[in-house]
Amino acid sequence: MVIGFIAGGALVIAFFNLFAASVTFWVWVAAIIGGLVGAVLFSRFLDWGLIIFASLLGSMLMVRGAMTTFNFSVVGTYSTVIVVVLTVLGIFYHARNK
Repeated sequence: MVIGFIAGGALVIAFFNLFAASVTFWVWVAAIIGGLVGAVLFSRFLDWGLIIFASLLGSMLMVRGAMTTFNFSVVGTYSTVIVVVLTVLGIFYHARNK
């Protein structure tokens, strides 16, 4: 349950970071809400929670790594579309091998 809370909060902060949002009070409130959702998801549906969070985290890390490696900034709509597509592909891959 603690891992779900940490993963949910970290994913929310990483998502706001993709939009180059500054860390404000409301970002921390959203991170706490994301942590609570992650904790509930992990405690209720462990397998699907791991699949979804692994896919989200992997896609965000891939986009952030590509932006750092190739020195370009894809902020906003394009990065969101890339993250969503990679997340859906990751969920499909892991669910198929489950």
